[in-house]
Amino acid sequence: MPRLICIKGADESKQFELVGEVIAIGRDKSNAVYLHDTEVSRRHLELRSEGNGRYRLYDLGSVNGTVVNTRRVSEQELKPGDHIQIGQTILVYSGSRQEMPTVLASDLADRIRMVGRQDIELSSAIVKTINENEGSKILSRPDRVGTQWLKTRLANLTVMYETIQAVSHILDVDVLLNRIMELIFGSIEADHGCIMLLNSESNEFEPKAVRSRENLPDAEKMILSRTIMEYVLREKQGC
Repeated sequence: MPRLICIKGADESKQFELVGEVIAIGRDKSNAVYLHDTEVSRRHLELRSEGNGRYRLYDLGSVNGTVVNTRRVSEQELKPGDHIQIGQTILVYSGSRQEMPTVLASDLADRIRMVGRQDIELSSAIVKTINENEGSKILSRPDRVGTQWLKTRLANLTVMYETIQAVSHILDVDVLLNRIMELIFGSIEADHGCIMLLNSESNEFEPKAVRSRENLPDAEKMILSRTIMEYVLREKQGC
């Protein structure tokens, strides 16, 4: 069953199951999702069912507006993992099983070409590394980063991280990783990206989510260095 999970605000940690054709959200007690945030309008927005467990969000002319995945919207089809900010409240839409498409591993593998040490030199491939502990430090204090552009991107990634934490126990791992990739592309100006996991039985890397930016051809295979990925796992450093 789809639900909303509050990860920030006066109603933090509350969960609201979505039942019905129209779900009203706001500060008035008559709403199906009643919030205590004083910056939320009395009747802030509605979620309207589109069938198959899907919902579309409609802002009802709220005073402070509605933001979905860092973008202000008046109307938006929701996907599992989307975060909705109204006032000081952030809600995560968990979606339903009916919304979770199945992607075959073979289809993802066709979009990736792994290269080994003989194809690429490690010293010339790695430009910079970062320790596993440094990333969390940067995310915890984005205000200390130099440029406003980077501050904004890090703030977006912080919200994305909190969103992932909230839905990780609900979504299937493949669906979750795919949503992580979508959220990353909403915060970082990348052309191509993928998430690889190491199969403990075969000791081989397997693609779980692959994405290219819109309007870019994805016919060419994405080239990944097996050497770099092994280095990341071994040294616990990002490259």
